[in-house]
Amino acid sequence: MAFSFANVFLVIANFGVIGYQLSDIHRSFSDGVYFAARALTSFAALLLGAFTLLFTGFTTYTLMCCAAMLCFKLLESATDVFFGTLQRFNRFDVINLSYILKGIFPLAAFCLILYYKNLFFATIALSAVYALVILLVDIPAALHNKNYTPSVVFKDVLRALSLCFPLALVASVYPYMMFITRYTINQLYSAEELGYYSSVTILIAVMVTLGNSVWNVLIPHIAERYHEKNYGALQKTILKIGGIVTLGGGLLILAGFAFGRRALGVVFGDNILPYTYLLTPTFIISTVWTMVSFCNAALTAFEKRIPLLVCNMAGVVVCTALICPFVQAYGMIGSCYCLIVSMGLQALLLMGVYLYSLSAKPCG
Repeated sequence: MAFSFANVFLVIANFGVIGYQLSDIHRSFSDGVYFAARALTSFAALLLGAFTLLFTGFTTYTLMCCAAMLCFKLLESATDVFFGTLQRFNRFDVINLSYILKGIFPLAAFCLILYYKNLFFATIALSAVYALVILLVDIPAALHNKNYTPSVVFKDVLRALSLCFPLALVASVYPYMMFITRYTINQLYSAEELGYYSSVTILIAVMVTLGNSVWNVLIPHIAERYHEKNYGALQKTILKIGGIVTLGGGLLILAGFAFGRRALGVVFGDNILPYTYLLTPTFIISTVWTMVSFCNAALTAFEKRIPLLVCNMAGVVVCTALICPFVQAYGMIGSCYCLIVSMGLQALLLMGVYLYSLSAKPCG
């Protein structure tokens, strides 16, 4: 619950800035403007998150965990804009080093403290080590580069945020869907069952993070191809990505059948084994959302922000309408069916807009 809660406000902190920053191949705004925009949205997310916690009705311990997780997510948001700047400098060596350090040491600290203490103190340790990596790796590499442009004009900050607003709404779709499914299950089942459900479906978040990392690298190249009118290459790109994602999803499903039950038992213990039936639909959701996230990135590069928003909101409407009936009819797996239907609709609409954007264009 703490993870899902914090992700809602992570959307406000991110505000879709990274997508616009990476697709800004003409350098409409300085690096300083992007940093200032992120500082402003992060502060707003912190205030809104703290205010919301006062009215959630959570237990004191849950409130503490949500607050700690929110602080960690704001640190993730800071990393986001640093990576955007470093990618413009072609400092992928620093980005890779930062990813490795943040993937090993914060997680190790989290697991160690969780073993001896509890989730709250483990999240505090996670945040502290994560912040240390930002201070020692990300900040020096980004701010001390000779190509860094520090100028900040407040009017430009507001203009950048206004352009990013549709992207911020798009970025809220995934956290909203994860939150409403978990919230519905929490209302209809016990907290323990929600924990098992979340443990299995956390694999979706892993695939989302992996996909976004890849698409963020591709956004500048897609934007360049689009502005060069190399539409033939872009038509081939979605076919290749679609094929790779489908093949990868099929392999994941097969691996789930072969090793999933055993792997979940080793990681989470035998008590989770009755919930392994959620694994296959989880892999299907991961596959569909990976395609959705690619189309989101591509249409951001195409500057098709409003059609992008409309397609994603269609998925939100369907998910909101179906989640309760599906869970009541099919049990916990009904939430997976709901996500497959709503995300599948998003994927079809987004791919249609992608191809329509290129259909009347000459191939490069």
